[in-house]
Amino acid sequence: MSNFPFLQFLDLTGNPLKSTKGIKQHSLEKLILSKTQLEDLEDMTTENLPNLIHLNITNNALKKLDGLEHRTLKTLYAAGNKLRNLSGVSRLTSLSRLHLRDNRISSLKGLEEDHETLEYLNVRSNNLEEVEEAYHLSRMKKLTTLVIADNAVSDSDSYRVDALVYGRRLQRIDKDPVEEERQEAAELYPQREEERLLAEREAKERPADEEPDQDDLDSQRDDDEDRDEEDD
Repeated sequence: MSNFPFLQFLDLTGNPLKSTKGIKQHSLEKLILSKTQLEDLEDMTTENLPNLIHLNITNNALKKLDGLEHRTLKTLYAAGNKLRNLSGVSRLTSLSRLHLRDNRISSLKGLEEDHETLEYLNVRSNNLEEVEEAYHLSRMKKLTTLVIADNAVSDSDSYRVDALVYGRRLQRIDKDPVEEERQEAAELYPQREEERLLAEREAKERPADEEPDQDDLDSQRDDDEDRDEEDD
């Protein structure tokens, strides 16, 4: 790609790339790598792609986003992968739109104080189970839209209110605008905060050897779900 130093848009959808190692395009602003069998993200840094603002890596085999380091990236589409967590998202501090539908994400940890520009978050059809995950919405000061349907946590009749307890600036949850739930969420906040702090204290007091290794759990879940997909 060195013969195209002024390339601004690149769509490689459907090409069997496996990895992004060696990519270096200083003028590139929009990159689409959908359905490319990607398993790893390498060299995806601000140094190699200093003007990248839009990245589409949907429908691949990515298990993590740790290879992404972009201060300029504004939109990230990573739906349809095998992501377990958001560890790599913490460095993407300019994001305004994040689409992570159809993954295996069980926690929103990683979306915190550094994501003040995030306005839209889609985590539909993941493995979110605990209402406490809503706490991670509290520091995203511009988040107005949350798509969280088809998770275990959204099976509750009160899931919209639970999201609003910490996501106070939300204007829309899934397909519907926020209306009367906002007052109910404000009244529920002290109770939820007390429960969260109590759980946090108990976790700190618990002996380390009683905690299961998260990497081992994730690896086992990956193996189980991969076998289920093969059986299907």
